[in-house]
Amino acid sequence: WNLAQINSGLVRFTKILIAWRRSHTVFSRTKFFTSAYDKDTVPEIVWYDINAKNPDWSKQKRFLAFKLNGAASRPGENDFYIATNTDIYDLTINLPALTEGRKWHLVADTSLQSPEDIFEPGSEEELREQRRYVLLSGATVVLMGK
Repeated sequence: WNLAQINSGLVRFTKILIAWRRSHTVFSRTKFFTSAYDKDTVPEIVWYDINAKNPDWSKQKRFLAFKLNGAASRPGENDFYIATNTDIYDLTINLPALTEGRKWHLVADTSLQSPEDIFEPGSEEELREQRRYVLLSGATVVLMGK
């Protein structure tokens, strides 16, 4: 059986993704997310359109993005922004602003070839452009704010 060897890039990606999940409490949910609509709590999840604004769900078609607020799960935890482009066209998306002097770092981009598609925890790469990101057609990106 040699499927693991044939698909070594996918196996590697999955192992690293599991390591990310284990190393950040924001990915270890025990209850449903609180959102910006819950007035008495800090939102754990915020949804965005390509302009980093609150999406008009009647017009959202082939793009989905959200930010997980790390501080809502544990003080000092990192924020994570996840965006998916299912359109046939590449998109230049605006990134949500970070607080406290934090910067966006690339964790994973599924449009890149292995081994550049995902970084091991602790080796993520700071984005040069902090306001925008080109998300290729059919790709998903994971960014960490730290």
